[in-house]
Formats: sequence, structure tokens, C-alpha cells
Amino acid sequence: MTSGSTPSKDEGRTALLKKAVYAAAALALIIWLYGPFLAAHLRYALDPYSYSDDARHHIAPFLRYFDSALFENDYPTDYYLQALSPILWKGVYFVAAQIMDPITFSKFLPYPLWLLAMAGLAAAAYRIGGRPAAFACLLFAIPAPVFFDRMVGGLSRAFAFPLLAWGLYAVTSGRLKLLALLTVLAAGFYPAPALLLALLLFFAVIAQHLPARFAIPRGQDGVPSLKQSAFLLGGTAVLCVLMVAPVLVSTQPYGKRLTESDSSSYPEVGAGGRYGNSEHGPHMSYISGFQRYIKSSFLPRREPYLESLIKKAGLVETKRRSFLFHKKAAFMNGYFIAACAFLLYAAFSRRFSQASALRGLILFALSSIAAHAASIAFYPHLFFPQRYLVYTVPLIALTAFACSLVLAVRLLVRRERLQGPICATVALLALLCLGGPSKENEGYITAEPGLVPLYQFISHLPADSVVAGWPKGVINNVAYLSRRKVFLTSEINQAFHQEYLNRMRERMEVLMRAYFSRVDLSPLRELRDHYGVTHLIVDLSHFSKGSPPQYFLPYGERIPEFLSDPGPQDFLVTQLAEKAAIYRNGRVAILELEGM
Repeated sequence: MTSGSTPSKDEGRTALLKKAVYAAAALALIIWLYGPFLAAHLRYALDPYSYSDDARHHIAPFLRYFDSALFENDYPTDYYLQALSPILWKGVYFVAAQIMDPITFSKFLPYPLWLLAMAGLAAAAYRIGGRPAAFACLLFAIPAPVFFDRMVGGLSRAFAFPLLAWGLYAVTSGRLKLLALLTVLAAGFYPAPALLLALLLFFAVIAQHLPARFAIPRGQDGVPSLKQSAFLLGGTAVLCVLMVAPVLVSTQPYGKRLTESDSSSYPEVGAGGRYGNSEHGPHMSYISGFQRYIKSSFLPRREPYLESLIKKAGLVETKRRSFLFHKKAAFMNGYFIAACAFLLYAAFSRRFSQASALRGLILFALSSIAAHAASIAFYPHLFFPQRYLVYTVPLIALTAFACSLVLAVRLLVRRERLQGPICATVALLALLCLGGPSKENEGYITAEPGLVPLYQFISHLPADSVVAGWPKGVINNVAYLSRRKVFLTSEINQAFHQEYLNRMRERMEVLMRAYFSRVDLSPLRELRDHYGVTHLIVDLSHFSKGSPPQYFLPYGERIPEFLSDPGPQDFLVTQLAEKAAIYRNGRVAILELEGM
């Protein structure tokens, strides 16, 4: 060993030690800021009566794999497992159900997926702006409401953010084989991101063949040949088709896919129907969606840290909103206009060593725009266009924020030793002004305490029981919280496929006749004898003046007809609730249909 080798080793150790210290300091700061929130959020996951809204109807069917006596011979369960469950996602729950309760599993699955999403996002930011960009990105990404809001519940959509975040990393590092693998996995877990990743892969293959000044990173193997590129694209396409084919075949018994052109015959698919305004036409533009989801990417649901400090200092009235609170959304929109212009300049400038990685971010944004446009053009066959906004805008916005900050500092500050600390300081100041604590129950709803005894009572009914009730309200939680089959709920009343919707319509008709019957017992007996309903939940508040039950079209407009029927004043189910209820708690009663 030469004498000159010792100083270089010492310098290497010193540099490594500095990196470790910086990493430890950043990690300690993040844990200090967000550790209490994550711990509190986990407590909600442990609460058996906390749930994610859509998990109630998407996760409950998997109880069939856990206990064969549950949800046996249940038409909606068959539909969800066959037509609405991507093959890899269903496989994960099938395997998990051999070991543990699927509902418990669904509450813990989001946390490793969230960590994967954060790691992928940080890796992509690191590729463009190094450690300062990764730190700034995580500083805002960890408390961002949109991640937990979409991932809590362990639904197939929970896989969207980690797959897309690592897809962003793959394109910023030129790893097209990884991007192809992620595309295939997306087709098996949640097909909506698969379209975007497939477009991204196609664009990335083209971009790698461009001249160096315009190309994205080319990876360790250099530029692939045309034959290799064609094989990669073709192989990915074939594997994606194999992933989605089983679900497409399984949907055949449930009829054709309904579109907005069917809304005259099936109002459920149009405005005022089963789905919200963001899920049917006219669809929001990409620019409008970008502005909307920037807010959920950065702006807290609670007051910003700075506003809390101002109030504690007594500088403003307690109930008064600060100027910053009212203007922060406008500030973020203005910032991103400037950031996008700057990043476009940086992406094609020779002054930045990571310009090719930045072009990967731009390619990801272009793929997001293309996927959103395609989903509108072929709606609803490529799923709801809104999904291509909610899962991509946060990743684009957070990465762009962090990287524009770091690249701007590097442009303005020449001394490398100062760039990192300045970036961290600016990011923390931005967090102080714009960031704030997240809701501890982000993504979770907790059942009304007064209704918990009801769900407990139903859970002790025989395993083959079928429970009916007004489909919007108490009944929506029964399958998930009580683990018993339900006749109809607003959640399982999907309007995707014609034959399935016809069956739900048939159920709604007989339920309305039974629920609002004045004298005739035959509708209740039809529920029991023809449909196998064993118990009926009656919400007595539905029959008082001024508070009729609500439902979507075409049934909502028919409810007043039943309530204004000039027959006897008392409804049959309210009379039975007073005399023969097997359970009564406040406004809610349960009738047993056997023996009627």
C-alpha cells in the first residue's frame, strides 16, 4: 500500500460519515414531525369499527376465502370476486386469507405499500436533484392527505401509488425493463395505472433513441436495438393482456358494459345516478384536475403550522383565518406555473448534469396527459378519467416542487457546500408556511358508537343469514363490520354491467314495496321466500315527516310516492318494529322474517 492511499481512504470515510450524519438528521426530523401522526393513524387501523368507505364492499367478499360458511351462494360476492377483482390483487388476498382474517390484513397492507410509494418517490427525486430533492420531496409527501386517502383499506387502488412512483423512478433512470415489469404488475393489481405505464414505456423507448440532448437516461446497457425495443414492447403487451383477460372473461355473465349512452334506460350511469360528478361526463380538464389535486398533495386539511403559531402568539383572533391560509392555494398554482417553465428550461439546458433524468419526469407528465385524454375518448372502457389525475398529479407535483427548488438553488448558489443546507432550509420554511398536521384518521370512518351494539348483534346471527334494510345508511356496514350477507346496499348497487344492474333493480323494487308497505305482508314474505332474506333492519326515522330516506336515480324521485300513499297512516314495518322486533336500539330495529 502506498503512502498516498491513506489520505484518500480517510477522505472517503469522512465523506461517508457526513452522508450518514445528514441522513440520520433528516430521518430524525421526519420521525419527529410525522411519527405521532403515523402512530395515531395506526390506532385507527386497530379499531375494529373503523373502516375505509370502499373497503366495505370490496374487502368483505374475501371473507369467503377465510371462512367458507360466510358469503356462500351470494350473487354480489360472486360479482365482486369475478368481475371487479384484478387477478394479482385477488391472489394476494386469497393467500392472505389462508393465514389471517382478510379485513385485518386489509388494514395493515397499506402501510408497506405506502412505504414503497414514499421510497419510489424519493428515489425518483434523488435521480434528478440528489439527496436535497429526495428530502424536500419526502417532507411534503409523508403528510400529503391524498396518499392515505386512496391507500387506506387495502383495495386494488392501494397499489397505484407505489407502482407509479417506481415507474417514475424507472423512467428517470432509464430502466426500461423495470418499467415493463411494473406495467405488467399494474395490469394484475390495478389496471388503470397500467395504461399510463404502458404509454410511458412506449414514449421512453422512443426517447432513448433521440439525440443525447433530448433523450432520457439510457441505463447501463446503452441504447437498445430496434429488435430489443420491439420485443420489450410486444412482450409487455402480451403479458398485460394475459393479466386482464381472466377478469374480462369473468364479466361476460354480467352483461354488456353500460355507458352514458344508456343513461336514458339506466339513469344510474348518468348525472344524479350511482356515481359522483367526477366519475361521469362532462369530465374535468387536465388543467382543472391538476389544480384540484395539487391541493391534496400539499395543502393540509388542518390549519398550517405557521397559522397555528400565529394564533398561539395571539397575533390574530382565534377564529380568524390568516391571509396566508386564504392565499396558499393561489400561491401553489402560481408557483407551479413558474416551476414548470423553469424545469422545461433545465431539462434541455447544458448547465444541469441531470437534465436527462428531468426529461424522464416530463415524459411521465406527458404520459399522464395522454392516458387522461384516452380515458375520456374511450370512456368508460378505460375506467374513470379522474383516476388518471388523482394518482399522477401528486407524484408529478411533489417531484417537480422538490427538483425545481434544488435546481434553482444550484443555479443561484455556486458553492456546493452551501447548496444542501440552503435547500433544506427553504424546504422547511415552505413546510412551515404551507404544511400542517394531517388528520389522524385520514382515510378512515368510524362507526357511530350508538350503532356498534347493532353490528355486534347481527354478527351473532347464523352465518347463512341474509340481512336487508334501506340500502343507504346502516346496512352499508353490515357485511364488513358484522360479516353477514346483505340483500342490497348502495355500495354493491354498481352500474357497470347491464345484467348485474338488472338484478339489483329487481331487488330494489321488492325492497321498496316491503319497506313502505301499509297493510300487505306479501312483499315481506317475497323477500323471505324468493330471495332468502332472514332479517330486515328498519330505520324508524325514515317514516317521520320531513326526513324521508334518500337514494340515487331512478328510485330517489319515487320515494315521495310511497310516503304520500293515502293508505293507513302507520307503515307495516313500524308496527312490527313496535311489537315483534328482536332488536331495538333508539331509531333502529331488526325484524326476523321467519314466521311472518
